Amino acid sequence: MADNKISVLDYELYIIQTMKDAPEECVDAALQRAGVDRARMERSYHIVDQQNFAVRPAYEEKSRILGPPVREGVREIHGREAPMRSFFLPLWEDFLLDIYATPDGRVWDERFSRAPGRSAARASKPSGLKPWSFTKEEVKSQFSELEDDELWPPYESASLRYRGPDGKHHVYEVIFSWGLLQDVNPIEP
Repeated sequence: MADNKISVLDYELYIIQTMKDAPEECVDAALQRAGVDRARMERSYHIVDQQNFAVRPAYEEKSRILGPPVREGVREIHGREAPMRSFFLPLWEDFLLDIYATPDGRVWDERFSRAPGRSAARASKPSGLKPWSFTKEEVKSQFSELEDDELWPPYESASLRYRGPDGKHHVYEVIFSWGLLQDVNPIEP
């Protein structure tokens, strides 16, 4: 199946399907905005998954599918510089999807970043972090004590240490997928 049969919507639905910890209300709202059901999401997932993008050079192919980039250049990711292109996806108006490449054209990483002209809300405490409203970088900038636990792209988990107004330290498990916040859970001491 040629890449020209994959639409931007197919790729967006693929992303949602791979977000295993995505809150149901966020998924349902995105599907409603797209005018599709879960069966369509599943079909789109299989269409994209059959391309085996992870095991071959696919940076240019994904770029053709997602359309002209909003921006491109070289940025640091995971301790290395990599070519990067950012794409607007209609289901995520506040974000761009950044795709990073290796020198041989493979996709190194894909994650959401804040779209130009859009800003993240401020959260004074971890319970104020709402799913699909913050990127990992934004959480880290608002709560500096974010320590990576697991990294299984597109899934990431981290521990967030927070000193509450009562002076007590609290720890939260923070889940991300594609660099987008999925869930925040307090960890009992």
